[in-house]
Amino acid sequence: MKYLCTIVTLFLPIYLNAQEINGVVKDETNNQPLEGSFITLLSCPQKELIASTYTEADGKFSIQGLSNDSTFLLVRTLGYKDSLIALPPLHEDISLGEIRIPLNTDIVLDEVVVKAKPYVLRKDVDRIVMSLPKISQLTKNNTIWGMLRYTPMLKVDEVQGLGMLGKQNLVVYINGRKSSMSGTEIQNYLKSVPADNIKTIELITNPGSKFNVDAQTGIVNITLRRNEGEGVKGFVSAQMWQTHYNKQIASLNLNYVKRNIDLKTTFSARNLADWNKSESEVLFPKTGAMTERNSTYENRRQLYSGNLDFSFRPTEKQVLGMVIDFSLWDGNPKNRTVSRYTYQNAQTVPDSLLSSQLDTHTKTNRAAINLNYTFNFNSNNKLALDVDYQYYKTNQNEVYSSTLLEDDAKDIPQTGYVQHLPQSNHLWMGQLEYTALLHSNHKIIAGADGYISDSRNENSYSHLYNLTEQEYPGSRFDYQEKELSGYLSYESNWGEKLSSAVGARAKYTHTRGELVKPERQVSSHHYWKVLPSLSLTFIPSERHYLWYSLATQHTYPMYEYLNPFKNYQSPTVCSTGNVDLKPSYTVFQELGYYLNSQYMFSLSQYATHDAVDVLTVADGNMEITSPVNYGKETGWRLTANINQAFFQNRWFLNMTFMGQYAHYQGHYADINIDKDGFYGELNMDNTIVLSEKYSWNLLCNYQFRTSEKRLMTKTESDMRGSIEIRKNIKKWAFSASYYRSWNYNGNNYSSIRKRTYLTSDMESSTFSQGEYQGVMLRVSYNFGNKKVKSGKKHQMIISNQKDRYSGNK
Repeated sequence: MKYLCTIVTLFLPIYLNAQEINGVVKDETNNQPLEGSFITLLSCPQKELIASTYTEADGKFSIQGLSNDSTFLLVRTLGYKDSLIALPPLHEDISLGEIRIPLNTDIVLDEVVVKAKPYVLRKDVDRIVMSLPKISQLTKNNTIWGMLRYTPMLKVDEVQGLGMLGKQNLVVYINGRKSSMSGTEIQNYLKSVPADNIKTIELITNPGSKFNVDAQTGIVNITLRRNEGEGVKGFVSAQMWQTHYNKQIASLNLNYVKRNIDLKTTFSARNLADWNKSESEVLFPKTGAMTERNSTYENRRQLYSGNLDFSFRPTEKQVLGMVIDFSLWDGNPKNRTVSRYTYQNAQTVPDSLLSSQLDTHTKTNRAAINLNYTFNFNSNNKLALDVDYQYYKTNQNEVYSSTLLEDDAKDIPQTGYVQHLPQSNHLWMGQLEYTALLHSNHKIIAGADGYISDSRNENSYSHLYNLTEQEYPGSRFDYQEKELSGYLSYESNWGEKLSSAVGARAKYTHTRGELVKPERQVSSHHYWKVLPSLSLTFIPSERHYLWYSLATQHTYPMYEYLNPFKNYQSPTVCSTGNVDLKPSYTVFQELGYYLNSQYMFSLSQYATHDAVDVLTVADGNMEITSPVNYGKETGWRLTANINQAFFQNRWFLNMTFMGQYAHYQGHYADINIDKDGFYGELNMDNTIVLSEKYSWNLLCNYQFRTSEKRLMTKTESDMRGSIEIRKNIKKWAFSASYYRSWNYNGNNYSSIRKRTYLTSDMESSTFSQGEYQGVMLRVSYNFGNKKVKSGKKHQMIISNQKDRYSGNK
C-alpha cells in the first residue's frame, strides 16, 4: 500500500495542466491576513516537496499541483503553529477558503528560526520558472536586475549587460510581452523596478513556434505581481562608478492604482563615457604590404529613456491597455589613429605615416506605442489583440581629416570630409491570438501576426578636401519588409508524468531594397517557411525531470547589414552592407535533466544553413568588411548549472558552466571555410548573508571564458571578477562594489586583450585595452506605503522586429 501511495503521488505541477489550489491564511486571534506564510505541497508518505509559494500581503496564495488522497498542504508562519491539511481527491481547482492558524504560545518568538529558501525553482513544459515571495532577505530593497543573478543560465554584468550562456541573443519579456526597449534601456528599467514586484522569472532556452524570435536566442519572461491595494508606491535610485571616466545613472519608478485603473511609469537618465586604445598590425602576404595602427577611442554620451504603462478594466472580463516607450540618445564618439604604411623586407620603399581623426555626433530618437485588448469569454477561453507602432530616427554627422607626418616634423594635410547619415524607420505590427482550454489537460493557442517595416538611409558628403564628388557621391537606400505569420500550438498532459507542446508557424516574407542614388538598383525577395516545434517533459519522480525540445527559426539580417553604403574609418579601412543577404535557417534540439530543482544538465545540437557573419577581405592593402552568407554552421553545446543554498540560507550559489563545439563550412570570395571551433564559459554568482539582523550581504561574481576560434578570428581567454557589499537600512539600500577584468595577451593575463584574424590574403593581430576595472556606488529608496496593482498583459507580437533597426555602426 505504501508503494502504491508513492507511485500515485509522483507528479509535479506542469505548465497549464496542473490544477490550482488557493486560499487565504489568517491569524486565528484577530482575523488579520498573514503575509509571507510559506506554503508547501507535500507528497505521502515521505512528505517530499512537490511545489511551494508564499502568501501575499492580503494573505492569499495560489499553488499548482495535482492532488489526490495522499497529498497534504503545509502552512508554516513565523511565530505560529504549523497547519497540515489533507487535500480531497478532486480533479479540478480547489479553494480552501480561510485557513486560520493559532499563535505558537509554547515558544518565545525570538527563538523561532524558520529557514525556507527565498525562491523556488521548477521545470514547466517549455521553461524554467523561479517563484519569489513578496518579502525575503534577497528581495528587500533590491531590484529586478539584482534578482536576475539568482536565475539559472543568466549572466548579469554591470558593464556587459544581461545575457544567457550559450545564446547569442537574449530577449526580455515583461508579463508575457516582449519589451521594445534596447539593451541599455531595458537594463535601466530593470534597475528601477523593485524586486518585491516580481512574481516569477521564467527562462525559455529553446523558444517554440509561439515566439517569433531569431535563432540562438533565449527568452527571460518577468511576471509582475497583481496587488489589490490602491495608492502610490515608488522607487528611486542613483548610481555612480569610476573607470577611466566617471559615469552616473539615476532612475525613478512610480506605480499608481485607483479602482480599475492601473498606471506604472519609469524614467532614467545616464551620463556615460567610454575609453579604449588599441594597437594592430596587418600584413598582406601577396603584396608584402604592412599597416600598423595605434588608435584611441572615446565616446561621451547621454541617454534619457522612459516607459508609461496604462491599463483599464471596464469589466471583469475585459482589459484595455496602452504602453508607451521613448528614448533620447546624444553621443559624441571620437577616434584618433596613427597609421604606418610600409612593405615587408623592402629597404628602398619609404614608410608613410598618416595621422587621422574621426569625430562623430549622433542624435537618436525612438518612440513606441502599444495598444492591447484582452477579452476573457470564460475561465477557459481568451482573445488577445495587439497593435504596435515604432518610430526610429537618427542623425549622424562625421568629420574626418588626415595629415601626412614627415620626418622634418612638417605635417602635410591630406584629405578631409564631413559625412551626413540621416536614417529613419517606421514599424507597424499587429497580432491576434486565441487561447482555449480543452478539459483540464489540453490547451490550444492559435494566432496570426504581421508587420510592415519601412526605412530610409541617406548618405551625403560636404567640405571635401583633396577629394572629388565622383569618389564620394551622395547615396540613398530605401528598404521595406513585410511579413505575415500564422501559428498553432497544442499543449497537453498525457497522464501524470508526461506533458507535451507541439506547434508550427507558417510565415511569408517579402523584402524590397532600392538603391535610389547614385545609380538605381532594386533587389526584391520572397520567402515562404514552415517552422515546427516540439517540447516533451517526463517526470519519473518528484526529484527528477527529463525534457526534450525541438525548435526551428528563420533569422533575418539586421537592417544595418543590408545597407550598401561604404563607410570609411581610414583611407585603407572601410565597411559596407549587403542588400542580397539571405535569412538563415536553424534547427535547434535540446535534451535536459533537472535534479531536485538544484542541478540542471542539458545537451544541445544545432545546424544553421545560410549562416551569416561579418568577414574582412583584402583588396590590395585595403581592408573591406562586409556581412556575408558564408555557408553552414553546426555545433554541440553542453551546459551544467548548480543553484543551491547552503548553511541555512546564508550562502546562495548560482553557477553555470557551458562548453560549445562548432564546425564552420562554406566559401566566400577566395576563402574556403572548413574550420572547427571550441570555447567554454563559467559564470558563478555568490551571495553571502553576513548579518541577517543588520541586513549586510556580500555579493561575489566570477566569470571565465576560454579562447575562442570562430571562422577566421581567434580571441584569447579572459576572466572577470566583482565584489559588492550591500546594506539595508529600513527603506534605504546602500552598496559599494569593485570589478576587474583580466585578458590573456599571448604571454600572461593582464589588462590587454589579444585578437587575431587570419586568411590567405591577410594576417591581422590586435592588442586592445579598455576600461578593465572600476569602482561603483549605489543608493536606492522605497517610498509610499500603499500597495500598487500591476495590470495583466499578454504575449507580445512580433518579438524580433523592434530591435533589428539599430542604425549605422
